[in-house]
Amino acid sequence: MTLQHKNNLTTRLARLHNDEGGAVLIMVLAGILICFMTALVVYDAGVAANDKMSSQVAADTSAFSASVVKARSMNMISVANTNKRVLYGTAVTYNAAALALVEAEASYAASCASSWGTNFSACYNAVVGGIQVTVEAIEFAATNLWHLTKTTKAEVQALEKYQDYLITITPWWAWIDAVLRASRNNGTFAATWPPPGDVAEVLDKVTQVIQGIDFIFGGSLSSYIPAHSSSIDGLPVGRRDKEGSFITAYPVYCYSYVFSLDHLMTFAEHYAKSGGISRKGRTLGFYALNVVTTLPCLAAHGMLSNDVFDYRIKGAPQFYNPFSSGSSTNPGDEWLQSTSMISIGYKARAGRNSDEGGRQKYNYMSQDYNDLTKQLTGNDGQMAIARSEIVYKQQSLLNLVFGASLPSLNPSNSSQAENAMGRPEMWNPAWTARLRPVVLPGETLGSSVVYQGDGDPVGLSEMGMDMVPFLVLSGLIGLLQDNTSLESMIHDMVFFAASSKGFNSDNMEGVVK
Repeated sequence: MTLQHKNNLTTRLARLHNDEGGAVLIMVLAGILICFMTALVVYDAGVAANDKMSSQVAADTSAFSASVVKARSMNMISVANTNKRVLYGTAVTYNAAALALVEAEASYAASCASSWGTNFSACYNAVVGGIQVTVEAIEFAATNLWHLTKTTKAEVQALEKYQDYLITITPWWAWIDAVLRASRNNGTFAATWPPPGDVAEVLDKVTQVIQGIDFIFGGSLSSYIPAHSSSIDGLPVGRRDKEGSFITAYPVYCYSYVFSLDHLMTFAEHYAKSGGISRKGRTLGFYALNVVTTLPCLAAHGMLSNDVFDYRIKGAPQFYNPFSSGSSTNPGDEWLQSTSMISIGYKARAGRNSDEGGRQKYNYMSQDYNDLTKQLTGNDGQMAIARSEIVYKQQSLLNLVFGASLPSLNPSNSSQAENAMGRPEMWNPAWTARLRPVVLPGETLGSSVVYQGDGDPVGLSEMGMDMVPFLVLSGLIGLLQDNTSLESMIHDMVFFAASSKGFNSDNMEGVVK
């Protein structure tokens, strides 16, 4: 190379070194790259946050909807109770009046006969009463007997079948509504606990098969299988005589009516429309005696069958004294726990952490963690938990007038006296639903004696196992949505089972969402 060429090359290199043209373009490209990467991070975080919110909304709406269904059933059972008592009250009042009329007529006839006809008043009442009893007997044989033993009895039996149907169908109705509500609120699916049906036997057989296979291959997989509970969803109500016995249910149900305002109004109407000896003091005395001895109630039960009994909250006392101390004066919280619903909401996002997904957005770096850890932590979808319950909102007239500051007649038991004014009962359709924390301090799940199970406390791991068959059913609906795949959903369910195993009954206290 000649000296001239060297000088030209040096000159060009120096000129290129001193030229600052295009420097801004390089900075702009670097800025665009940073903005693009930031946008990807923001987008990924936004998608994850949206999925988490969707899963929580799905859990909240499904849990609330399930409790709304339960509250609706409780209200309809309450209305049916009232309709039963109307029919029962008609029979009781008629029987009491008829027995009192016959007894009064016999009394007047005996007085007339004992006085050899000299007691004009008694003889007159005996004649009038004889005519009245004869007319009433003809009417009873011609119409009333048929209506009471056939038509009214059929209506009572229809109401009983309706109440029994509601109790049977409500758990499944609540589960279906919970699943559909979750799907309509942008969730992939949801499952509720307690389950609507008994799956304990199925889960036991599946566990035995896994344990057998694991034993053959000498592994330890069976030790990772969570236990399950025997809890079954249901309403905390039972028919009065089936909760106890007819011997105790008959007089309590009788007195709850004959000493009620309903009975006094019905009797007043009957008294106003009647004539003859029905309005005599002796007849009224026999009427009261019949009521005290519950004879008309027994006759009403004979005409209408035991189906006339009402449905009441399990664990509630037969008699309620709001001014006495002790837990025996109210149903306690067992009925409330046994009606609450826990819902697991799930929002799928298949491929979030897969190699095909693009960026492995939330996965661990492969060189830092083994494959087992990645499988147990790299969930694609998002899950959330929520809990709801039914609550009785009825307030008494005293509470409406005086408010929450109504003083108690027993200062040492003021809380019970105030709760007595709105205590749960099955005569008014005042049940509603509300969301609540999952587990309050000092509370356990599944320990209520009202549950149709062994009543042992449970944790999230047992609840997850109880939900497995119903997660599969609701998952079939979720497969129809976008961003879902069977492989991803199975992986997330395994992730849920593994991650929830540590949440047993001992460390669930204080979980809110």
